[in-house]
Amino acid sequence: MVKNIFKKIKNSFSNIRGKDGHNKFKKHNNFKKEYEILNNKRQTIEFEGNHYDLNLINKETFNIHNLFETSNSKIKFYEDLLINLKIDKKQKILNLKYKLQGEKSIS
Repeated sequence: MVKNIFKKIKNSFSNIRGKDGHNKFKKHNNFKKEYEILNNKRQTIEFEGNHYDLNLINKETFNIHNLFETSNSKIKFYEDLLINLKIDKKQKILNLKYKLQGEKSIS
């Protein structure tokens, strides 16, 4: 039974290839073309509205820019986190008020 399953799988792979052993299906070159376009595009960084070519700036300046971008992204992350915590806190307060309406107060 297991041998029959493997034979069926083997035959299905052999059907994909033609008699000469080459793949019957046409290969698309779209990925290669897009990859070449991306590689030929000039790599730049932007700072305060100005664009700078990565090949023309020195390594230290590039590293400083990377640290600047990393710190900005982390600041944005924590700002968003704090906003979400504030929203969550307001929702929890409203939920608590709703739940305590049915309870008797001791004071």
